[in-house]
Amino acid sequence: MVALPILKLQDISVHNKSMKKILFIFTILLILGILYLFFSLLPSSLVKKNVSEPTKPTMIPSASPTEINIIKTVPPNNKTIQYNPVQQLSITFNKTIKPTGILISAFPATKTLVRQGEDLSTIIVSADPAWTEGVTKILIYVSGNTNPFTYELKSGYPPVPTGDLYY
Repeated sequence: MVALPILKLQDISVHNKSMKKILFIFTILLILGILYLFFSLLPSSLVKKNVSEPTKPTMIPSASPTEINIIKTVPPNNKTIQYNPVQQLSITFNKTIKPTGILISAFPATKTLVRQGEDLSTIIVSADPAWTEGVTKILIYVSGNTNPFTYELKSGYPPVPTGDLYY
């Protein structure tokens, strides 16, 4: 004969309490899962994102809509920052431009080279072999425009270190 275990009333109440805890945790997880699915399947147009739109560069206003304008220079037109004398100048215009339609005058006199940049509205101006140390005033004449654009570039070599060079 097989002996059957005898359940006490005390054992049943402990069993019910642990089942209630498990059922409660399962219900919470189920609700969280449903909420996750609901929000992940919402169209992205209904969800507000806190991402700012990138700003577009503002174009310099011109007297005529057919006139060509500079919208960006790299480095920026700021003669207080000193650059290496071999620094190239990238100029982006509001329209497509060919390097052959550009005339560059630099003061003090510097031989310059002009080539097409990354896109058809950008040119690259380089000094040959280098910009004169100090501030160079660069006049950019664009065919079809009446007035040149003015750019000033401060250039110079870094100072020679003093003291013991052998560490």
